[in-house]
Amino acid sequence: MPRPSLRATTETTVTTEVKLAPQARKMLLTRLEEHERIAKQVKELAGKKTKKNPEGGRLKRIEAEVSELFRKEKQGKALLAGTSLDRHDLVLVIGKTKKFDQQGFMKKHGLGQADFDEFTTYSDNEPYIKFTHGNEEDE
Repeated sequence: MPRPSLRATTETTVTTEVKLAPQARKMLLTRLEEHERIAKQVKELAGKKTKKNPEGGRLKRIEAEVSELFRKEKQGKALLAGTSLDRHDLVLVIGKTKKFDQQGFMKKHGLGQADFDEFTTYSDNEPYIKFTHGNEEDE
């Protein structure tokens, strides 16, 4: 006779409310809606920011304006943790890149993984804000 098994799962979410000035909230919402509209246009043009698609530059300016708004309101931690406003979600993404010194490795012919790692340098990426809009489909 098979033994019955019990499984219990709990899901906990922590929500922190961020206080923004009404003017800052309105400006943020305006920028998020503009970002959504332009991002949709960029996506339709295969996502490439070219001379034919100058709006790609506006997306970067909106990102800078949103970042500055959070800095002025002293809510940087909220941006790092992720923030939701109406149907828009945004989070500051900070990452790293690495660069392999192929010439240095080639000079040492046939060495192992430790030597490969010796010539790999790490540097910080430029932080960016990831925007997610409510009507976007998950890919």
